[in-house]
Amino acid sequence: MLGELLFCAAGVLFGIACVANLLFSGRVEVAYDLLGSRSWPMVLIVAIIILLVVNIVKVIKKNGGIQVDKTKFLTFGMVVRHKLLHLILLLAIYVVLLNQIGFLVLTPFYMYLNMWLMGQKSFKIRVIVCIVGTIVLYALFMKFLQIPLPRGFGIFRELSLVFETL
Repeated sequence: MLGELLFCAAGVLFGIACVANLLFSGRVEVAYDLLGSRSWPMVLIVAIIILLVVNIVKVIKKNGGIQVDKTKFLTFGMVVRHKLLHLILLLAIYVVLLNQIGFLVLTPFYMYLNMWLMGQKSFKIRVIVCIVGTIVLYALFMKFLQIPLPRGFGIFRELSLVFETL
């Protein structure tokens, strides 16, 4: 029950932030269009917020108020040991470092650590998948889709340029 309430409350807060972003984005409107490209997301977000609030009220009425069971709380140690948290942190680090280090250098390390965290036991398979996966993704984006990938700065940029000439 508490988890559902927290999820709904987080959804309401996120929805309010999205509505505020749409309202105060500072874009110049050419003409007022009631059901235009800017109005539909607003209508959907407001509808979702209303449904989340209705769900919160329904859950509270069903359970006779908010009751907190202290035995069901996650401890800090449980959160730190959770693999999902590690995967999210790894992804955040990857996104932050991608422009500085570049796709070709950083992606194999990211893929390797991701497979290790998800339980892939074989070192050989992790290495092969990292190298082949990076080359396949690079070829897909750079050669076929012609979408440039981050090259990084300094020595990392030079490594990416050398690989591109192959």
